[in-house]
Amino acid sequence: MSPPVKKNTEDGTGPVFTGSCILPPPLFSGDCIGVIAPAGAADPEALEAGLEEIRSRGYALKVADQVYMKEPLGFAGSDLIRAGALMDFFEDPDVHAIWMARGGYGCTRLFPLLNAEIIAAFPKRVMGFSDGTALLLFLMEQCGMAGLHGPVLTQLGRLPSMDRDAAFDALVWEGGQPMFVGWKKVLQPGRAVGRLMGGNLSMICHLLGTPWCPDFTGSILFLEDVNEAPYRIDRMFCHLAMAGVLKEVSGLLLGDFTHCGNEAQIYERILAFLPEGIPVVCGLPLGHGDRNQPLMLGARACLDTGTAHLIWEWHHGFS
Repeated sequence: MSPPVKKNTEDGTGPVFTGSCILPPPLFSGDCIGVIAPAGAADPEALEAGLEEIRSRGYALKVADQVYMKEPLGFAGSDLIRAGALMDFFEDPDVHAIWMARGGYGCTRLFPLLNAEIIAAFPKRVMGFSDGTALLLFLMEQCGMAGLHGPVLTQLGRLPSMDRDAAFDALVWEGGQPMFVGWKKVLQPGRAVGRLMGGNLSMICHLLGTPWCPDFTGSILFLEDVNEAPYRIDRMFCHLAMAGVLKEVSGLLLGDFTHCGNEAQIYERILAFLPEGIPVVCGLPLGHGDRNQPLMLGARACLDTGTAHLIWEWHHGFS
């Protein structure tokens, strides 16, 4: 997908409002991508592979100084430094999108330090996942801004070309045409339409009961995780069920559960917590494994198990 042709502001390059959530403007050829580590410090070699991928696509770069810092507990700088770097990128008119260098731990620590009103005034596409799930959900619920659940830059260089292309396609996507992502298996048949929400299972569980937890009612929820024993996966889905989340969603998408044990057993335990009639599919190419396709949080999604893929798009008046 080629970057769109830049238009005048009055012609529609500003954010596309759809109810309570906006689709930030797409990237244009030669635009600048800001790189930040809102949680853990980045491995220089892995990050450089991701930065080179950005350069090869013709985009300019601004890399926050803190991405290589390493504080106790592995943070890429103090909470104030990381939050300040993020706010600076939102307020910087020369930065047109923001890409997370890596995950780790630390995004939730930034919430009290972020100014949602200022962020909402400068909507930009933000890409990341894992611990970045928390930041993407914050941007969606507190700032009314759709975000991209997709590869972090330390992961980008080792992904197959189709996933690298998909990540950049999502950054230039204008919202007019539907996007697709496939799955491997249907666990529970059905059809659902709803707002696309989700990300890392552990991070979503950590948000439950906090002022930052989003409302999942009617959503199509997607989940992935890494390095969690089967009993921990069971415990987290039990938590989601007892919190009422699983009975509120209209559909469930399961991505990669990397190094989490036997997938068949995991799926069996997950289904035990779900009401009948909610469509569930597994094996979507997203997460910490060998694949990580982007999904736009806040987009309108259609899950029909009679087909082979999820459709997500942007509709005015939806979200």
